[in-house]
Amino acid sequence: MTDGDFENAEIVESAKAIQEVAKTTGKAIDGLQSSGSFFGKIFGGLVEDGVGIVADKVKFMRFERAAELASKAEKILEERGIGEDDLTKAVPPKTAIPLIENATLEDDDNLHDLWAKLLANAMDPNMSIEVNRIHVSLLKELEQIDVMILNTIFNDKVRTVASEKLDDVLYDKSKIIKGFNFSPEAVELSLLNLMRVGCIKPGVIVNPGIAMGGQPATAYKGTDMFHLSQLGLNLCQAVS
Repeated sequence: MTDGDFENAEIVESAKAIQEVAKTTGKAIDGLQSSGSFFGKIFGGLVEDGVGIVADKVKFMRFERAAELASKAEKILEERGIGEDDLTKAVPPKTAIPLIENATLEDDDNLHDLWAKLLANAMDPNMSIEVNRIHVSLLKELEQIDVMILNTIFNDKVRTVASEKLDDVLYDKSKIIKGFNFSPEAVELSLLNLMRVGCIKPGVIVNPGIAMGGQPATAYKGTDMFHLSQLGLNLCQAVS
């Protein structure tokens, strides 16, 4: 058996196991059954029956989140003119499985909405951004404040700035602090987390001819002033 066959068999067996659990969960599962075909579309026909949620630790509390995820993603696609019978992109299991698993663990509604957008964008044949495991890995590391800061930056200047000029745009932490109802400590921690996952970069200011010998002097500003990275820009586009 090849790795691909094993992966497909694991998906089908997991779906069958969940189907058995679903038989005992009452009317809450009714909505999930109607979501089954939607999840089947995500995997491109690999899962034809059941709700298609693949996880090695499935609890009932995650079923409701999965049903909400399907409903939100379907609504997003419908608003774009992509109906139930229209062709969508199949999402590779290596992306779809961790996406759904993480989305069903998310209890913050605003962050859950982002998972739904990421899923809808992964299925949208008209999207220029190719949603992959990188986006899933990044999104699961972010808290609400992280997303708010990234979204503010993205909506502020980056939409009008070419990606190759991202390093020319500096953002001031003091303005971020004033713009949100968060403590300076919370903002600092958020910026450090965004820096850790690579969504922002430490600010760099170059003053030509200041140093000895006429060489440019470079000042590293850390989180006091920072740049949005290409990775951060791509994530914003993937969940927009």
